[in-house]
Amino acid sequence: MKKILVVLYLLMLSGCFTAGNFSAKREYMHNVGSADESICEEKPERCIEGIPW
Repeated sequence: MKKILVVLYLLMLSGCFTAGNFSAKREYMHNVGSADESICEEKPERCIEGIPW
């Protein structure tokens, strides 16, 4: 039983990461919607309360 708990604790520790530390591809995907806010001026039907969709 103790061995199983130790293995579970090690798996949980190995799954930890720094919050907000994204790879370049993930950072791009995160900023896709906010990258081009001029679309609301050009095509207002593509925006809801100033947020592009």
